[in-house]
Amino acid sequence: MKKVALNALKHAAILILILITSLGGASVSADVAALPRSLSVAASYDESDVIEDLQNSTINGKPFDLKNYSFNQKESLRVFSFVEFCYSFYVDKQSDFGLYVYIYNPQGTKFILNSSQNKISLGVNDGAETFDKYPLRFLSSGSDPNFSGLFLKYKVQLTAAQKLALLDKLNSTERVYEVSGVELLQEKATNATDYAATGIKEDGAEGSVIYRYRGYASGCGAESSAATLAVTQEEGEVLRLNVKHTSYRKKGETNGKDIFTQDSLNSVYFAIPKTISKKYGYLSEVHAEWRNAVTSWGLCTGNRDVYEALYKYVGKLSGSYNDVGRYEYAGGLSDIGFSLFADYKYADLFNTSVDVLLSGLAYNPNLQYGDTISGMGKDFIQNNILRQLNWLFYAGDSANVADRTVISSETLSEWYKKGFSQAVGAGYDGETLEIKDGVKIYSALFDYVGALKDYHIKAEDERTLISQKWTQSFWDKLLGTYQPDGAGKPSEDIEAIHEVTENDFSADKITTCDRLFISATDYDEFKAFYNENKAENNIFLLRLAVTDYKAMEVAECRYDRVLSYSGAVQKIIDTNAYLFKQSVFLDFDIIDVTYSNGRVSTVIPVVSNPLDIFPEATPPVITTDDKKPLPWWTIALIVVGCILAVILIIYVIFPITRKVITAVFKAVGKAFYYLFYGFGWLICAPLKGIAALIKTRKVKRKAPRADARTTSKPKGRRKK
Repeated sequence: MKKVALNALKHAAILILILITSLGGASVSADVAALPRSLSVAASYDESDVIEDLQNSTINGKPFDLKNYSFNQKESLRVFSFVEFCYSFYVDKQSDFGLYVYIYNPQGTKFILNSSQNKISLGVNDGAETFDKYPLRFLSSGSDPNFSGLFLKYKVQLTAAQKLALLDKLNSTERVYEVSGVELLQEKATNATDYAATGIKEDGAEGSVIYRYRGYASGCGAESSAATLAVTQEEGEVLRLNVKHTSYRKKGETNGKDIFTQDSLNSVYFAIPKTISKKYGYLSEVHAEWRNAVTSWGLCTGNRDVYEALYKYVGKLSGSYNDVGRYEYAGGLSDIGFSLFADYKYADLFNTSVDVLLSGLAYNPNLQYGDTISGMGKDFIQNNILRQLNWLFYAGDSANVADRTVISSETLSEWYKKGFSQAVGAGYDGETLEIKDGVKIYSALFDYVGALKDYHIKAEDERTLISQKWTQSFWDKLLGTYQPDGAGKPSEDIEAIHEVTENDFSADKITTCDRLFISATDYDEFKAFYNENKAENNIFLLRLAVTDYKAMEVAECRYDRVLSYSGAVQKIIDTNAYLFKQSVFLDFDIIDVTYSNGRVSTVIPVVSNPLDIFPEATPPVITTDDKKPLPWWTIALIVVGCILAVILIIYVIFPITRKVITAVFKAVGKAFYYLFYGFGWLICAPLKGIAALIKTRKVKRKAPRADARTTSKPKGRRKK
């Protein structure tokens, strides 16, 4: 009896289905049975097979025939039907309300059917003010193995709040749903592919589908037994955007926070047909979504030995120190053989046998938390230790190569998708990001991954870059230090939405990049995109946000053993490397754009594939030669020696200067004589006084007392 009742509920639900071919454009109606008011009705409809649903429907007034639909590589994926289920303006009848989408997949593309990245872009009512993306919950791909995957059935997954908001927007007389596209994740892909609702037709056109629902299914309207539900459809406008990205940092300048941090302006660019601006006005707003994320520290090195040693430890804990023979950590002794120090200085400038380094950030150092350096006046705590390296790149094998190496966005993206997985191996059991279903993306690559958020970027919005330069005085050069030129200064106002024109380009490549705020490494691709599209399109730069980019030069050290030390010590081999960390944008997607003519605003839905945006990694603002820097006192001696050598040369070549030089040296010598004489007197005078006092006291102790009881006879002269 239970099985019979369930089948009856299934068929009752199926009979309310109204299907429309996306290509035909004609509306159809079907007989509608009385709808039981029970939560099990929606549940049974969710469980019905997609092919069974279709075979109980009519298309353009004719019964659906599966023979008319087959796998065909020449046809494109499209939305076959969008179903409004159990709508009612009565609150007590809204529990079964739902939205379903049927997708025709003629090429039989293999999708990850239950991926959280599968979504639908949907607007409601005529002239929708915005489009929203909703997750799709997979229901059926067909039980018949001969047609499995040809049609896909999904339910629009609405939260309770979203459902209430949607019902509140709908006009009960005519409910309008505009489906611009569906995003489906293909197997072995990182991001979903966005498909326009109408698919691509023979003339290449593609667009949205607008569904208009009137009336009610049986049991949902004012008359419980009346079935007045009807639906029509029409095509709407949609923009297909090919979105590319770029970034910009002011070379040699930081953002006022410290010597390592720069402002990074992150942008995307795309082309929109000029016919749109002629019809609707100017681009006034872009509606997009993305996740803000921050990468973990990455290393770019120009030392092959360091790269090969560290590659084995990518994604693994190195331990907090590596003084072989003295320290241990969980897992045993570390055998990396190298350590890294960023923002470092020497603890003992006069120690030439052992390099003891203080560091703002260290990987695999020989000092652990709480270690003490003798002679420093206080305990040294190395508490900022990088225990795991998850991004690693080789710059090439030449001196100072890392100081000029830019790691491209494509290289970073490739490491994110494949490189890290290859380095850690198939058996790696690290956590993965739940937001990615197709390819394993490991959480270790990020310090932070935020939630997906909507952003509305308007034409009047502006971006600001902070600029701070660093200089060196004579003494700074001796000490290897830098000084800021003052507080960070804001740059000129930068348009958030900028239409690119010929006036933005100049003969000089760098000038053009500074004018457009794009990376010099992206210039050629950007210019080619502009030239290819400028005839029929307006090209726009969309400046998303200004974020922090950190880059720190690294001292690379090798662990050696010396006779004067009981364990292994680290010796600096070069500074041919840098550590970097930056903000990235995951699942970036433009949802719709708004055009305005000053009186009317028009929202146009967008079809574009979601992107994971990784700005390029650039070298630090301050870099030094690969060789170990000389101590300040050595540099001072060299400077003094050079001055004396110049004076000697002048003395020998120009006799006329000899008297002057001799007089100067005599005066300097006399000054030094009196200086040291006075210094010696200051030191010796107190000592002489102390010595005299001690001598006086000794004499007093030897002198006879006046009340002595003993007497002595005078000595007589010796007779001859």
